[in-house]
Amino acid sequence: MITVVALGCEKDQITLAGAQALERADKVFVKTALTDTYEYFDEKGIPNVCLDFIYDTSENFDDLDDRIAEYLIAQD
Repeated sequence: MITVVALGCEKDQITLAGAQALERADKVFVKTALTDTYEYFDEKGIPNVCLDFIYDTSENFDDLDDRIAEYLIAQD
């Protein structure tokens, strides 16, 4: 099962339900480490796979989202 959790645009905007989902997850994938919200993973010690290698090579956000979806489906 894949669960998508929005971290928000600014630090500390994650919801309680989102935080709980991350803590229960077997694997955590993060769209990018290029935001302030990424600090959450370091602060909480949550291991994750950052998808900046896809972010950096995508043409636009639609392409990025499509490629991330394909990558995640292949990981499941």
